[in-house]
Amino acid sequence: MKRPIDGFLTALTTLCRVPLRVRFEPDYPGMGAYLAAVGLPAALLVLAVLSAARLAGADPFLAALAALSAQYFAFNLFHLDGLLDSADALLGQGSREERLRILRDPRLGSFAFFAGFVVLAAKLHLLGAQSVFWLYPVAGRAAAALVPCALEPARAEGLGAALAGYKRGAALAGSAAALAVSVGIAAGAAYFSGQAAGPAAVRAAVWLACGVLAGFLPAVLAFGRGLGGFSGDALGLAVELGELGCLAAAASIVFD
Repeated sequence: MKRPIDGFLTALTTLCRVPLRVRFEPDYPGMGAYLAAVGLPAALLVLAVLSAARLAGADPFLAALAALSAQYFAFNLFHLDGLLDSADALLGQGSREERLRILRDPRLGSFAFFAGFVVLAAKLHLLGAQSVFWLYPVAGRAAAALVPCALEPARAEGLGAALAGYKRGAALAGSAAALAVSVGIAAGAAYFSGQAAGPAAVRAAVWLACGVLAGFLPAVLAFGRGLGGFSGDALGLAVELGELGCLAAAASIVFD
């Protein structure tokens, strides 16, 4: 019988490269409840590296590069691969079968190179700002958690197939809880720094919501139209675009 901890550890080990020496029974359909929560340790890693680099007097660009490198090494390389594969398969022309073949191909094409360059360059620029909304990893993973709520698996193999029977209600509740915790963290950080907690909570909620939509909608539309369902690459695409969307919203949506 699967336990809640099985779903959590499945999500953590699937989305994080840090090895865990814990025995558990994989529960892929149940891991959706915890996907967004995995964004919290990723966000804390970004905050720790940015803070350490800036305390050491590092150039903002180098601080951002260090934070982004740490995040990708520990959490995001798998998601970046999904973005690259999705770009090659869905931005070009081809039948459904051809797109599925490209998703399985380990080689990178020009679409993948272009998409990866743009996303990484934009994240690096936005992370180099003096005031960074460091909770952006939660938005990307919440977006990924919602993709299987809208689409069925596109093929009978891979991570998408493992998510057959996905627990949609638990995924929605878990994502909402992780987003609410993130808003609370942002409000608490503002309060302890002498700022108003209410406006900080509103800002965080808007930025996170923008990130979720920026990751969820393109992934669902692209995979729904191109393949008629989702694969594991769709989750990676949602994470990468959701993170970028959240950072972009924090940089562009200004509150008085």
